[in-house]
Order: sequence, then C-alpha cells, then structure tokens
Amino acid sequence: MSRRTEIEKSPIMPFSTITVEANRDQKTLLHNSAIVSQIESFGTHFAKSITLDENGLPPVFIYLAKGAKPMARVLSDSLNENRTEQDLSFHPVKYTFYDGTTRMDKPRRIDKRKYRYPDVVGRRVILIDDVHDTGETVAQAIQDARDAGATVSDCIFLLEKPGVDEGRIIRTAQWAEGVNKHVLFNIPNVWVEGFGLDTNERGRRN
Repeated sequence: MSRRTEIEKSPIMPFSTITVEANRDQKTLLHNSAIVSQIESFGTHFAKSITLDENGLPPVFIYLAKGAKPMARVLSDSLNENRTEQDLSFHPVKYTFYDGTTRMDKPRRIDKRKYRYPDVVGRRVILIDDVHDTGETVAQAIQDARDAGATVSDCIFLLEKPGVDEGRIIRTAQWAEGVNKHVLFNIPNVWVEGFGLDTNERGRRN
C-alpha cells in the first residue's frame, strides 16, 4: 500500500492557517505557507538520518489522528522525495481522554478498524503529533508502541507549549527516556485551531 493511500486519497491542500482566539476574534498565529515550509525543511534534513534496521527495513511512522494528519501528509512527501530507498509507511492511531462524557485520568487508544494498530514487532517507530502540551497522550503512545514490540526512537511535534505557564505546571507527563524529541514551532500556552487542530471539528480541513 502506498503512503498516499495510507494517509487517505483526499486532497493534500489547502490547509488552514493556525489561529488563536483573541477578544472573540480569530487571530492568525502561523500562516499556512510558513507551516508547510517548516515541515518540508525538517523532512529534508530528517530524511538524511533515517537508516534501515538489521533486517533492511525502515522505521514505521505512526501519526496521532486526526490532528497530526495534515502534518503527516506533508512530511511523508518531503521524506520520501529525499530518499532513494523504499517509501516510508505512515499509519494513523487515535486516542481519547473520554469514556462517554467522563474524562479519564489517562488517554486510551481507540481500536477501530480505521485506526487498527500496525504490526511493529521488532521495528523502530517514529511518532508524529500535533501539539505537545501535557505530554500525556504521547507518553501513552510511546508506551503502546513499546508494548506492541517496537522501539520508539523519535517523536515529531508540530507545536510545543511551555511546560510551565505563570507558575502552573502544564507538562504533567515525564518525557520517555531514550526518545528524541523534535519540535517545529514553539507557541504560548493558548488554544489554537487550524491545520488539523480543532474545537469540535472547527478549524479542521483535512
């Protein structure tokens, strides 16, 4: 299966800008062109560090749906255009903090067919997520990949919020040992929409 099929055959563009609400209006935080350019630039450089394992296999990329899907689309093209080996595979998984209307202490993975976990036994996994804020979801994603028999080498985030904001702890989860973290944009502790990030699907065009 091709990488394009795995990230769906819907159009890659256009993506919306990332906005933040200010005085009940939406204010642009990051323009679409800057976001895409940064992802492509990162992909060009990161492609050089991708190596095959002892079985001649590349790492498996897992992106956290739905928010990270636009980033995964752009990144998959950038990475594969800058490699001569076989195409890289990208797979979606999805997490929720809610059981019905009740918020849980930690996120759980939704095991629906669309988000069925790939076979990663003995493989190296690279995770892609939209925002690193509390860190709870990516911590669970790392643990799930390890429980599935994989080694997680890297996590790539589109955005990262500060770990502490005005004395309040935002990042409640500890970073997993041995995992490299890559952040494309640092932003303030604000609620953002666009480029896959949404409020009840508002701000999402993917």
